[in-house]
Amino acid sequence: MANPGDCCVKVALRIRPQMAKEKIEGCHVCTLVAPGEPQVLLGKDKAFTYDFVFDVDSEQQSIYQACVYKLIEGCFEGYNATVFAYGQTGSGKTYTMGTGFDVSLGQQEQGIIPRAVHQLFQGIQSSKVRAQEAGVQPPEFKVSAQFLELYNEEILDLFDGTRDPESRCRKSSIKIHEDAGGSIYTTGVTSRLVQSEEELLQCLKLGALSRTTASTQMNAQSSRSHAIFTIHLCQMRVCQQPQMNGGGEEMNGVDSTPIAQPEFETLMANRTLMIACVSPSDRDFMKTLNTLKYANRARNIKNKVVGEPRQDQPADQRPACRDSPTSDGADGV
Repeated sequence: MANPGDCCVKVALRIRPQMAKEKIEGCHVCTLVAPGEPQVLLGKDKAFTYDFVFDVDSEQQSIYQACVYKLIEGCFEGYNATVFAYGQTGSGKTYTMGTGFDVSLGQQEQGIIPRAVHQLFQGIQSSKVRAQEAGVQPPEFKVSAQFLELYNEEILDLFDGTRDPESRCRKSSIKIHEDAGGSIYTTGVTSRLVQSEEELLQCLKLGALSRTTASTQMNAQSSRSHAIFTIHLCQMRVCQQPQMNGGGEEMNGVDSTPIAQPEFETLMANRTLMIACVSPSDRDFMKTLNTLKYANRARNIKNKVVGEPRQDQPADQRPACRDSPTSDGADGV
């Protein structure tokens, strides 16, 4: 029997539209979404059910509202949230996450990370307004970001201005640790403090450009690396020692012994949403099938959801928490 605090990884499937080239080359659509059900049929007899299924005509806003919005809301209650995209090259991962920075895209086509950043700062402003209306001191928030790239089981800091392409040949000094309560944190990572939505998005853009340049110079294929953008939210008023981190895969805590696990799996924690991106074309049938199978297995993964304590709550009403005495604080938010 699962524990009440356990939460399965939520899985969303997104099927991108066919590209013009695929239509010209005569590719046929091999996916069919069941009406009113989160189920997709691949070919004639392979059916898969997920928590959410978005067909080729789904818009960015509807996807965000359905499966990401509440995760960001939870960050203000002290819960960590992870959103990551998985799929073959060209399946729409970058578009879905919103890290392509295509100037031709309008506001309606913004991806998950820009929307999450906007919601985060809207939430901060709303908290201050509510406090003022209630006649109490407005809360103070600190927002910081980290940007990591995982390449061949090595962790690279995309905010490290001193890093050069040759540094890929040297072992990274960044370490992943787990504290006594099971919380994951890193050491040796650059953390940038930001004051606005625009500043945070600029950090994301510069880090992404750094990753692209390094990958070109070192001929690193996208399928062999992962980018993790982490946003850390700290409400200073309710937490004398910052304990409330939100919107990322990992958080800082007390020193502990490094753990020996694959880094990408280790950095995922608490509430997690996987967005499996696939092509609808029959020429990608086997790659799409592999993605669907992997996504199906991911639904069986359980996270232990534990909220960070809010200091304005009575002690007996606070959720069980993991100690996190430091405040620092990832392709996810």
